[in-house]
Amino acid sequence: MHESLSSFTSSTHSLGAPPLPPSSSGSQTSGLARNTLGLILLLCVVFLWTLSNFLGSTILSDNTYAKPFFVTYVNTSVFTLLLIPILIKRAYRRYVFRRHVRSGTLSSSPLSHDPGTKHFGVRATARLALSFCILWFLANIFAMACLEHTTVASATILTSTSSIWTLMIGAIAKVEQFTIRKLVGVLASLCGIILISRSDLSNPGESLPPPSASSKRADSSSTFPNKSPAELILGDGMAFVSAILYGFYTIVLRLKTEPRPKSHASSDPPLKIHLPLFFSLVGLLNTVILLPLFPVLHYTGLEPFALPPTPRIWKIILVNSASSLTSDVMWAYAMVLTSPLVVTVGLSLTIPLSLVGEMFLQGRVEGWVYWVGAAIVAGGDEGLSEN
Repeated sequence: MHESLSSFTSSTHSLGAPPLPPSSSGSQTSGLARNTLGLILLLCVVFLWTLSNFLGSTILSDNTYAKPFFVTYVNTSVFTLLLIPILIKRAYRRYVFRRHVRSGTLSSSPLSHDPGTKHFGVRATARLALSFCILWFLANIFAMACLEHTTVASATILTSTSSIWTLMIGAIAKVEQFTIRKLVGVLASLCGIILISRSDLSNPGESLPPPSASSKRADSSSTFPNKSPAELILGDGMAFVSAILYGFYTIVLRLKTEPRPKSHASSDPPLKIHLPLFFSLVGLLNTVILLPLFPVLHYTGLEPFALPPTPRIWKIILVNSASSLTSDVMWAYAMVLTSPLVVTVGLSLTIPLSLVGEMFLQGRVEGWVYWVGAAIVAGGDEGLSEN
């Protein structure tokens, strides 16, 4: 779900985000505090997203627990937990409303939103979530499954190109404006992708020398297993498909939620999606709809069902799910506290962080061509963040 959120940055005003108390007008101190908090949350998001990828790679890449459907199903289902605070809040508002009705002191319904902000209702949000939950899951399972075949760095870089496909599909659908700067960003990103793919084909990466006996570093089981160039390209292709699905998902969602052409008689603000409600309903619907697929995958042999065999694997899956949920909530608040531009550029930090993480956590060093390609992709992402 991570990369899809990063491609939402160009659509913040139409999609909305969790409301925060407004800052006091004219207060530089308050504005600085909001930006500082937003940047701290953004750095936490970068760290948690990268951590989530490494956790997934830990159990998928060496076939310790190569069950991408199960892992993705758990990750997506955890988003249902966002319904708990929403239901508690609605129950409390109803309680307050009824108490005011009995006492005769009701001035306005506490169930209503702020007059300047109109959101999709629960039914409309549920219908929208139902329309997109399968596409959402497909994008996420490709992003998870690619970690079985390719490196964390390649998966991070290639899935981050969802902004390219968001722009290209959006330009065709006439919801994104194609500018010279964005064109340069697209071309740069494509050149970076070519360099990374060629590097994977010609040099699958080098391992750092094994640690000495006295070293406290992890043993050889923590290094990334050797993968053939064909397997690396398969993983790269899955990450690429995931990026395309995320781009397609974002644009279709925008088409469903963008306000129609302004009419001279209408001055109402556009409707917004309440992101926590939307994500929680997507998680709930995926939990129910995709459950019957477990026996299908099992008896067809595509993914034989088996629960995680050890407490360690359970911990990795649950921590990964909690990391995904926490980071996505932090992302939404970082967007509100800073700006879409800051968040888009800041999320490109996942690329160098994943490369450094490979060296220290998996003992893997990429060649200079790979690093150049990664830098070009990151630069292309910043070029696409024109707002």
